[in-house]
Order: sequence, then structure tokens, then C-alpha cells
Amino acid sequence: MTLALRVAGAVTRGTERLPGMVISGVQDHARNLTHARGAETIIVRFTEAGAAAFLRESAGQFSNQTLDLLDVLPKETRSRFKDLPESHMAPEGYFDTVERHLADHLRVAGEISRPIAAAAAMIRRHGGKLRSEHLARAVGMSERAMERAFLREVGVRPKMLSRLARLEHVCELWDRGHSLTDVAQRAGYTDQPHMVRDFRDLTGTSPRRIFSSGQSRNLPVFYK
Repeated sequence: MTLALRVAGAVTRGTERLPGMVISGVQDHARNLTHARGAETIIVRFTEAGAAAFLRESAGQFSNQTLDLLDVLPKETRSRFKDLPESHMAPEGYFDTVERHLADHLRVAGEISRPIAAAAAMIRRHGGKLRSEHLARAVGMSERAMERAFLREVGVRPKMLSRLARLEHVCELWDRGHSLTDVAQRAGYTDQPHMVRDFRDLTGTSPRRIFSSGQSRNLPVFYK
């Protein structure tokens, strides 16, 4: 899950202008946003545990959603954030203020459960290649109970988190110098076209185009 705090300018999705502060759940398909000239936005990416600690509600309701942050925060916390987009302080000071507001909110929120935290860590460690039944057995839960808890606490099902972890693993393998065919095999895809389809769904473009562009990939980053 992601927070986007706009400092300056405008960001639109199609004809819709996005609010100054939004919280976005994990999307199962890439979306295109347009940043006006001079737009500046701070992006806060949560780990799966971080999202659970920030939210007071089920994370599952944010799946494939982008909502105004002020509509989501509890009343007592809303006032801390609502003036941030109007700030004209130096970037370093703005970052410090955002971190302080987040830390204050995290102290009073909940935490992800240990079995789900362990399952998420296993997904990352194995590059998204573990089957759901093996994952559930490893953390002592039924597959159905694990999926429900994952959706509630992380905001996605294990399969979706596994797709994102596999996508990151693809990037790591490419950076080590492997060919796309070799990457697909090592990442656990049935074949290269399967990898390309998954990559297009989640990024909106092909792996070859992203890897050859030299631009920032803006892909999921997991903290290990």
C-alpha cells in the first residue's frame, strides 16, 4: 500500500484530479497518472506490516482503491495531516514532518499478526514461488483462514503478494546479468510469455522496455 502526499502541482488520472493526499491499496493492474509540470509528490510505500500498523480498518477494503487520505484517517489524526500539502518548507523539513506524523500515528495503531508476518516474510524470501497450501501449513493455518487474514491485515491475498515478490525477483535476476529466458525459468514462470504477461499487467509495459530504458523502475520494494 502507498501514501502519496502532493507538495506542489496537480496529478490526474484520466480527467479526474486526485486529492492532495491519497492512500492507494495494491492494484492488480497498472494505472497511468499524469503529473503536471512542476508537480512534486512524496511517496510513502508501506511494508505489509507497515500498512497494518497505519490503518485502523481492514486493509482489504483498499484493494484496487485510491482514496482521499483525510476520508480514511480517524478524526483525531486528520488535523495533523490536512495542512501538509500547503507547506512551503524546505524538502528536508517536509520529510521530517511527514515522518513525525506517520510515527505518531503508528504508535497508536494495531500490528500485523505473527503468522501473517511470517507468511509474508516467506513469500519474499522465496521470491513468490511458494504454493499457498505449503505457506499455510508452514505457519500453522488452514489455507482459507490464511487468505482471509492476509486480505484483512495486508490488503491482498497471498497470491497477489507472491506476484509482486516474483516481479521484484525478476528485476534482481536481470540486474545480475541473466537473459529474459533464464530469468523466467529461475523466477518460476512456466515460460517467458507468462512472465511478460504478468509483467505487463503489473507495470503497464514489457520487461525489455523497462530494463532498456535506464529510467527509475518505480516497482514494488520490499524491506527485508
